Amino acid sequence: RSDGDLSGTSFEALMLLSRVYEDLCVRFLELHETEQAAVSPAQLQALITKAIKCFETVLKNLPASEQVARHAGTMSRAAQIVESVLRLKVMGLGDSEYSVLVDAVEELLLHAASASETTSSLQRAISQTRGVRQLQPRAETRAVAEAALRPVSSTVSLEVPEKLMELFEEVAKEALINHIPPSSWFDRMVHVVAAGFAGPPVPGDPTYLATIQMLELCRFFGNA
Repeated sequence: RSDGDLSGTSFEALMLLSRVYEDLCVRFLELHETEQAAVSPAQLQALITKAIKCFETVLKNLPASEQVARHAGTMSRAAQIVESVLRLKVMGLGDSEYSVLVDAVEELLLHAASASETTSSLQRAISQTRGVRQLQPRAETRAVAEAALRPVSSTVSLEVPEKLMELFEEVAKEALINHIPPSSWFDRMVHVVAAGFAGPPVPGDPTYLATIQMLELCRFFGNA
């Protein structure tokens, strides 16, 4: 069927299948981390890919009424789908991609002390990292960067922060209007981060912005 040509029943069935795949990914990762089940990275990645494909098919066929939030302070269904896709993409980050992100956050940390402007995201990540009271020498900064990327404490509310709600809506709009799937948006951000900083990291720089967005996503989603 062409885009926008799914029947109501088919649409809801595909949405349900997407959620089932997403839940399986989360459960498999939990079992793998507790060594209750052996799930190979290839198996998990294949399942993540299927889940993302389902979600993005739903997004392409989303009725206009589902593309905008119905109430203030809530997300549209399109943004909720984006949230799920980005959660899955964070879950599927490879070691090389994660290392690139740590490199970028480390670079931000090294310049944060002397910078007149430091984004609230970076300030919050530093303040919430246990034992970090000020920037450490270079030898220790990587460990701080890795700690900053870890998810926030489980005691913190999992309610979606307003900044991320806005990001999910923006990515959804880009998908619906410009036909750029959320997974492609995420891959593009990883590519921008991997390209590195052309000079000292400053707010407004594309790599700075991409790094902060990835930092926010990783801290919110953790490993899923």
